[in-house]
Amino acid sequence: CIVLSSVEKEDVERIFVNKTTEITNPIDAVEKKLFDGIYKHHNGSSANPTSEEYNHLEEEDVYWKLNNIGELPSKDLNEYWRRVVVDFSQLDNTDNTNTINSIATWLNREQPITLAINVSSATLAKALFEKTGLVVYTIGSDKNPGLTCQARPQEGEVFGEFPPRNTMSDYTKFPVVVPSSTPSYDTHYVAEYLQSLSNNQDDNVVKRLVRDHVQDTTIRGYCYELLSYLEDATRINPKRGVGTSRTSLWGLQRPPIGTKTLLRCSDNSTFDALAPVLILFLATNANDQYEVSIPAASSSLKEICDANQIVNSDDEQDDSCYYNIVTIDTPDFVMVGQFVSLYMNLGHIKSTKSQDEDFVQELSQSIKWLQML
Repeated sequence: CIVLSSVEKEDVERIFVNKTTEITNPIDAVEKKLFDGIYKHHNGSSANPTSEEYNHLEEEDVYWKLNNIGELPSKDLNEYWRRVVVDFSQLDNTDNTNTINSIATWLNREQPITLAINVSSATLAKALFEKTGLVVYTIGSDKNPGLTCQARPQEGEVFGEFPPRNTMSDYTKFPVVVPSSTPSYDTHYVAEYLQSLSNNQDDNVVKRLVRDHVQDTTIRGYCYELLSYLEDATRINPKRGVGTSRTSLWGLQRPPIGTKTLLRCSDNSTFDALAPVLILFLATNANDQYEVSIPAASSSLKEICDANQIVNSDDEQDDSCYYNIVTIDTPDFVMVGQFVSLYMNLGHIKSTKSQDEDFVQELSQSIKWLQML
């Protein structure tokens, strides 16, 4: 939780003292509408924080600490699942570019579920939205604060918890969002269908690149299917949520602005294997957010890329410089929506205010929303 540098210990304790409600079971919580209640002294998570790290309010069973001014939580933050453990970070000026960048870097590294921003202006919220890759964003105010990580599917708000992009394959095959089609995560196209798409004669730069250099007809058809999906999904992007109690915008998004994705090829990589991922960048406004790393042994691949002005990397930068690192391999023809979600961001941003036209006007113009070129 980021607060102003003027906040003191007493201010923090007032948030919790005599305001924390205990619940004993889920049914009791629903019946009494105690959706902000906690299970005190819950034993289902890791060991309690130590007294050297956190202050403890015994009656409320709340742990908290106030970091030094300008200090954000350390790397590999323990979430203490099902416990109330809060790190407060004091920042002097949240409109400062360096401050915004440091918050964005922390968010991309730790990848929390959500970001709630309670500000009087949408400028800070827009900057953090554009520089990060979360699934849920909430913009609140003093009168209508954004307090939770919730999303309401019935109001056009998608929910999901993604690992950091460059470690996603360590934890999951695909990002999972709710609501979405469960069977689609384990579904593949049949080769005959994709081959039937392989003779596309549309004459734009990216489709011509696919037609001229992708040799396998199944992969070529898959590339055309990906481009068709992007055209459909971004025809109106963002979309406005259907809710009435608050105002949301949702849709496909670019990777965080200012970041790059490295497409790392091997000695045996072919343009056929590279093309499905590469075209997601070439065909959209994320076309300046990728680099291709090609070993010297892959001379034919490098020749195609050089001839088509595809950005090559010398691969001498540290991996930490990249938002995502993709090891190029032959595609297995998963559903195009799932495939795109591995490389492009998605989710929603909302205002806690109903029919917030100022929010819509400001955030719908964000350069973060994915668009076809």
